[in-house]
Amino acid sequence: MKAEPQQSCLYFLRSIITGFHPEIRETYKWKLPFYTFEGKMFCYLWMDKETEHPYICFTRGNEMDHPSLVQGERKKMKAFYIDPYEDIDMETLTTLMNTAIALYE
Repeated sequence: MKAEPQQSCLYFLRSIITGFHPEIRETYKWKLPFYTFEGKMFCYLWMDKETEHPYICFTRGNEMDHPSLVQGERKKMKAFYIDPYEDIDMETLTTLMNTAIALYE
């Protein structure tokens, strides 16, 4: 169990992801919440160990170009970090989710 406000932020992000499209399914891989789109790996939800900020990591992030995405040391994935003490930028999150889904269609 995570401390607040991280826990509430993670629950909210989970509800956004699972409710975003009827083909998104939640499962657990590598001991973390993982989401598939039409049976293919789509994204996962996790927290940065240093900042304790939640993030959504898109599995095909290397094919996405958006200034809010961070690649870091990852080869294919990019992450969208969320500050749990600030309002979530829903416009950016919606854009990222739609862009990620378009890669599968």
